[in-house]
Amino acid sequence: MKKIVSVILMPLLVLYVITTHFSCNNKDEGSIITPIVLDVSFPFLSYKHDQYYKLDHDSRSIEMVFSNIINEQTVEGNINFYDMSGTLNTHYDLFIDGKVIFIVFHDDFSLRGGWKYEMDISSGLQSIEGYKLKESTTIQFRTEAKHISLLNVKNNKSVTRTAIA
Repeated sequence: MKKIVSVILMPLLVLYVITTHFSCNNKDEGSIITPIVLDVSFPFLSYKHDQYYKLDHDSRSIEMVFSNIINEQTVEGNINFYDMSGTLNTHYDLFIDGKVIFIVFHDDFSLRGGWKYEMDISSGLQSIEGYKLKESTTIQFRTEAKHISLLNVKNNKSVTRTAIA
């Protein structure tokens, strides 16, 4: 009788252990779900010192590339380009083309050499799928100073230069 009970219980015990083992280890450790957020990059600008993007003083536009196609209705009011004098929104136009937003400066506006500019991109900007930036962000830009030869000081004896340390 003990033999019959052990023959019947042994396969049931093995079946129980196998099903319990596989049901507890059914999780895929490699698949972590992360929320999808909108990212922005500036592929034609170099990022310097983990602090700012370098612009040429004679740049006529800035190109922003996003990770998803931008919803055009969410652009206005969510991108602001400015310097220390305030917003420059009367000096540029925004053009949207899929994942790319261009800031195109008006003909009568020039970036100053050796100047700091900033751009606020708010989390109100969305892709057509509804993805947003993780949080509103401020991006810093700096223009290169004009080369001394462009300032035409060779022939002007009344110009003095002061070194700023």
